[in-house]
Amino acid sequence: MGGPSTSTQISFVNGSMSRQKVLSYVLRAEKTGSAEVGAVSVPGYPPTAPISIDVVSGAIRPAQQPQDPFGGRDPFEEIFGRPRRPQPQSQGKLFVEATLSRPAARVGEPILVTYFVYTQISLSGVEFAEAPKYPGFWAEEIDRSRDDSKGENTVVQGEPFLRYPVLERLLFPTRTGLLEIPEARLRLVPAGGAFGVAAPIERSTRVLKVSVNALPNGTPEGSAVGTYAVESSVDRSTIALGDAVTFRFKVKGRGNLKWVDAAPSLEIPGARAFPPRVTSDLKTTRQGIEGSKTWEFVIVPEKEGTYEIPSIPFSSFDPATQSLRTDRTSAIPVVVSPATASAPAAAPRNSTAPVSLRADLDGPQRDLSRAAGALALLAVAAQAWAWRRRPSASANHGRSKSAIAAALAELRSESLLSGTKERAAARISGSLEGVFGARAEWPNDDTGDLLRSLSEDLEFLRFAPQLGSYDAKLKEVRDRAVAILEALQ
Repeated sequence: MGGPSTSTQISFVNGSMSRQKVLSYVLRAEKTGSAEVGAVSVPGYPPTAPISIDVVSGAIRPAQQPQDPFGGRDPFEEIFGRPRRPQPQSQGKLFVEATLSRPAARVGEPILVTYFVYTQISLSGVEFAEAPKYPGFWAEEIDRSRDDSKGENTVVQGEPFLRYPVLERLLFPTRTGLLEIPEARLRLVPAGGAFGVAAPIERSTRVLKVSVNALPNGTPEGSAVGTYAVESSVDRSTIALGDAVTFRFKVKGRGNLKWVDAAPSLEIPGARAFPPRVTSDLKTTRQGIEGSKTWEFVIVPEKEGTYEIPSIPFSSFDPATQSLRTDRTSAIPVVVSPATASAPAAAPRNSTAPVSLRADLDGPQRDLSRAAGALALLAVAAQAWAWRRRPSASANHGRSKSAIAAALAELRSESLLSGTKERAAARISGSLEGVFGARAEWPNDDTGDLLRSLSEDLEFLRFAPQLGSYDAKLKEVRDRAVAILEALQ
């Protein structure tokens, strides 16, 4: 029905803080019988045990709170004149505060907000009554160590307090103007009290205001703000035709690099550049988001010669100099030599040939020219016979139930994804072409668009360097192919 609602409880013991975060969901049973809340998995930890629930009909009255039969009066006071024992009360002052690292900034510049608890009494728990809100800001939680939560002695208006940092957020303004950070309510639980339990006390911070200015005129929208450096590299500068080269464009520094989502533009005449894979090693500190972000392109040249990966610009606003700067990488030449026997040429961009492997190239080479000539004649004859027999060149693609069934059986085979990514891509491509024909004959409709998009991914899987596991991508491509064929059944 609702959730998750988040609560954070912080305990202070001997000057050290322990923290607990709780996510709460509200569930409502839809029918009677046995129900179960499944195991919860968190990366790096064993899953929780499932929770069994027995749902019964009717209503269950919630447990009643114990009532005071004397209505708060002390009966012995009326009989014996004995005064009622006073309730223990916490002695000492207690308040909370939120502070900003600076009162003004530009759009995209980091501002640190810290929530403190000032106390003269012992606390057994601290939590936010509700999560703090930051309208007009993008908020990131600080990566903190255990030592960051220790308290310190301080003096406020001549009185001693113990001050604990409860929460830190790094805020990035997303719009201009005078922005407000609403008050935050914290629930503080004093230690002690009757039977060791004390009623919680709520305290609120003041409303904070930040003046946000726009970036200088001429700064592109969504530009990075911070101090950065760029670099580029290739895994090899000489390849054979049919092979691929991996190009990496890397930005590193400190700022709001998480905002930068758009990949750099890369166009190389005579070569194909596949959509990049993005990796990062960013962490959030009090000064900003630090680390690097890398875009990794797979480039497949389509002919021999010397290619040049162009210089790529990266623009950012540097708060240190209050100016817009543009850094550029150096151009990188790549030499493409003729294809060798062990590296067959890649299929042209608009080729109608299926994406496949030449497993026979791994074996000893023999003179097969006569056999190849005979096979070519047979292929021409078979093609002519097929063209005469089919009533429509493209209208029947995807309508042969036997071809669809055979292709689905191939795609659902358990061995499909067990081999190399190249062989799996070839089998998927062959299954589709067995139903729809060569690429040039694919229809110009939604199905044809899906097939062409799938073909692009299959070529990427063929040429992408083996830098890691492609199991997830292969499964996703296979599932898309299955969905296209199932839609025709």
